[in-house]
Amino acid sequence: MPYTAEQFGKFVLLRRQPERRLETLACGVATPSLITYGRYPLTEVHHLGESRRTLVGRGTLGCPTVAQASVAPGEQTEGTELRRDLQELLNSVWRSLESATARRTPFTLGHLGTVGPAGAPRVRAIILRHFEQDRASVLFATNTGAAKIAEMRENPLVALTVNDDDAAVQLRMEGRAEIIEDPNLRRLAWESFGPQTRHLYQSPSVPGTPLSELQTPEPVEVESAGGCENTEFDRFACVRINLETLDWLDISSPEHQRCQFVRVGHGWTGQRVVP
Repeated sequence: MPYTAEQFGKFVLLRRQPERRLETLACGVATPSLITYGRYPLTEVHHLGESRRTLVGRGTLGCPTVAQASVAPGEQTEGTELRRDLQELLNSVWRSLESATARRTPFTLGHLGTVGPAGAPRVRAIILRHFEQDRASVLFATNTGAAKIAEMRENPLVALTVNDDDAAVQLRMEGRAEIIEDPNLRRLAWESFGPQTRHLYQSPSVPGTPLSELQTPEPVEVESAGGCENTEFDRFACVRINLETLDWLDISSPEHQRCQFVRVGHGWTGQRVVP
């Protein structure tokens, strides 16, 4: 039988899986686009009135994505595991972060937010150096004397934002910073850098020191190039951000889309939210 948006009002749209469980496709307010798109067969529409289990209709209903259903602010898409479109988006986020650390992409340059000594936010640009999908973490390098190292030791909660202007996509991430102390892991990261990057750690001056306060350093004799490299290595800090939340925003089309993901144990839950 044909259905109209007026017949459903507030709804929850379900699809039966092969394992005989129901997967929530969307919940919100029925719209003509929801009713006319026949993408998902064998779905059930339950009216959200006195009882969430009142069956209103059954047929070839569906919606292309939850964003095309009129989802109320704060309304969450439910399910025992990530819906297929959300899982595909999360996989795309991982691929983008992997690419950003393998070559230069718009996501290679990010902006890191930390909490300063007085409790005020502080933001700097950083370069993403490595991505670990199994740990859902990103790594970046900095000087051991940089103020952000002390800030992250005091408060490891950080935020990181990357942006792709051409694709009109923004990814905001939050997590906990971990300053890697293992010398083997630090050495492995150090050896992945080219000569230009290693040269950044040649100066003994602390980043942020006013130039007017610097004194001309006396020449330092080094027995070998290895000794100089070790000095540079001592100034090198490798920081891992263990991601806990992701917020993805796409404004490339008139219908803006936004999704949020939260780490739960070893997995992730996700939902579409109002942009």
